[in-house]
Amino acid sequence: MRVETRRWRPRWQRPRYLGLAMAAAGMLCLMAVPPGPDASAASHAPATLSAPATPTASTTSSAAASTALWPRFSTPRTVLVANATGLSDEDLLTATTLEGLYNAAQRPSRLYLIQQAQDQFWLTQLPRSVHVVTISTPASGSAGLLQALLQRFRPVIKGAIVTDPSNSDTNNLATTLAGIDHAIVISPDQESLVTSLGIPVLYSFDTAAFTADTPVETYEWGVQNLLPDTSTKVTIELSGTIYGDIRDYAVATKAFVFYLSATTAEEPLMNTIIEHDPVNTPILGYVPNENPDVADLSELGYYLNGSNTVTNESFWASIPSPRALRQKTRPAPLAAESGTVYVALLVSDGDNISYLQQNLPSTWQGTDLGAVPAGWTIAPAAVYLNPTLLEYYYRNLPADSELDAGPSGIGYASEMSGTDMTQFSELTSEIMAKDDLRTVDTYEPPADLSQYAQGNSPAGVSKDGPLVYERSGNTVIYGQTSGYINTIEPLFCTIDQQAATEQPDGAPLFLEPLINGYDYNGPDMLQIAQSLALAAKSEGLNIVFTTPTELELTMKQYYAGLETGLPAANVQSMTGAQVLAEPSAGTPFPTGTVQVTGTNLVTNPSGASGTAGWTTSGGNVSATTYQGEPTLQWTSDTTDTETWIHYYPDVTNGDTYTFTADVAGSGQVYMDVYTGTTDEMTLPVQLSSTYQKLTWTVTIPSTAPTGQTGNAPQLQIRDVGAGPVSVDISNASVAASTAPC
Repeated sequence: MRVETRRWRPRWQRPRYLGLAMAAAGMLCLMAVPPGPDASAASHAPATLSAPATPTASTTSSAAASTALWPRFSTPRTVLVANATGLSDEDLLTATTLEGLYNAAQRPSRLYLIQQAQDQFWLTQLPRSVHVVTISTPASGSAGLLQALLQRFRPVIKGAIVTDPSNSDTNNLATTLAGIDHAIVISPDQESLVTSLGIPVLYSFDTAAFTADTPVETYEWGVQNLLPDTSTKVTIELSGTIYGDIRDYAVATKAFVFYLSATTAEEPLMNTIIEHDPVNTPILGYVPNENPDVADLSELGYYLNGSNTVTNESFWASIPSPRALRQKTRPAPLAAESGTVYVALLVSDGDNISYLQQNLPSTWQGTDLGAVPAGWTIAPAAVYLNPTLLEYYYRNLPADSELDAGPSGIGYASEMSGTDMTQFSELTSEIMAKDDLRTVDTYEPPADLSQYAQGNSPAGVSKDGPLVYERSGNTVIYGQTSGYINTIEPLFCTIDQQAATEQPDGAPLFLEPLINGYDYNGPDMLQIAQSLALAAKSEGLNIVFTTPTELELTMKQYYAGLETGLPAANVQSMTGAQVLAEPSAGTPFPTGTVQVTGTNLVTNPSGASGTAGWTTSGGNVSATTYQGEPTLQWTSDTTDTETWIHYYPDVTNGDTYTFTADVAGSGQVYMDVYTGTTDEMTLPVQLSSTYQKLTWTVTIPSTAPTGQTGNAPQLQIRDVGAGPVSVDISNASVAASTAPC
């Protein structure tokens, strides 16, 4: 039996995040790192490096006010490019820390390493004022390239820090120490090369004197010996097995680098490191265990800016940030029509700058971009951390689509509260205004969204889970209608079943399904839209595709009764007929009418047998009567996490079943059909005194756990985590049926 507290969906097997610091004025700007003494010199040749000054807050031409942001650097004239794709892990670690060391000096030239497939592409997007010069390197393999780099940039290197190959966490301590001591990081095997070039070893973790061999022991040493000398503007969570990527920025900014999780005995030490910085300071890189670790750091008042596989950040943070960005189209509401399903596709994971840099370009350079309106999430912080990257997406954004703020605005947080939440939402508001963003995806609990919206005031807050339409001031708060579904046909089937949900008096239906940015591209999205258009046509429904902000504005006007004079279509909407007029993106997915063929497997569907067979994860269940008929009554007072009541039907793996239940009462609930491997969810409903039917049809996987206990398939009625619920449940049923698609 699953009784854990869980979020809408686990966000991953992938990287994610980045962030800010807060001052009394609560305004955004850059934290400019003062240039080294040679920054204005005409020569591009390396010279002896003096210790960079400690970064301090300053106002720059792109800053809005006086609050310090992420560390940034002066703009170079030239970027020196070296191809590092052939380097071994150890040599890449050395080269990347050399890059950070050299770039921290803020000379007219900067170093740039080609590490991943997209690194060469991004150089083509640079401002014309920055000249690209390729460093000629020997064809003698990894060691030869590293030796050439060390020889060329030897004057800036004060020394070397040696790692312990048997303890990958020493890669993080060595990176931290390299930033403090203006050094490079090497392995024991590289010592002879380094010393032959006259580079002294400043400290070695590969000696008997360093006895730490667990993560806690390793980072306790770091806290005692290094943390006081590191930056209080940024901290980086990074696996010790990542050898390149964002390590250059760690060295350049003197960040403390660590890799600990809140899910183990590491939590107290993790929190000690995080709290070295002021509240609402960003944590870069990525955490070991997303949901619990992000919850932990945001409970402390911090947020994550996913960036663990970002490359050359010490260079990209030197490109000037635009004063403001503007999207091509300003969203506007439509007149919502009866019998019409409005669908806004929201593409996930753009909040992770690693994804924007390494994954999304291939999708945007492919076919069918803009064939269907969509909202593409981005990391608002990239306007400072990598403005070249963000400007590319604004230039190439289709007119029928929009960019939206990824979770949870200025950074990824899920458990902010109190004054931390107020500051966080204000920071989000300021950076969304700079980036011209109107909708924000958030992972905060429903009970906190009103406070979040009041400090931010976007057009829409898109909650990462089931939530009935709400409004806070001028902000629409609405739940995403599906979570991460990694293959196309199941996602189509989910949206199609939701689109068929019966609405009172033929009212319009609003859907905002999530599109997994890592697994879908333009043709996939068009194929889903075309399949939905055909299914809607066969069911006698109209379907219109919009952007998330346009959906929210349309809902706002519809529920306020202010639709007079609004158009039925505009540049950011497409009807089903228009979608079908596009060249076919693939064979349409089949759909059909569900026919129930079996008997009810729920032996106590309405509480006539007491509470037999029903169990709760929280709250109380009792057998009573409602409107003169037997009913199961479930109450829960939880206001910040989801709870549920569930029943184990005796299903057969591989067979298809229709799950139904009638619900009445107060609060918001939805049906979750747990198949033994995945959660299949109906749309949420706002309960009333009138029974509403929840229904879902699904095929039980052949690999699902069997029996009627533990993680075996379940019919669940769940609250949305928005407050107390009192639910009367009647006519619960699980019966064999035909498949809907």
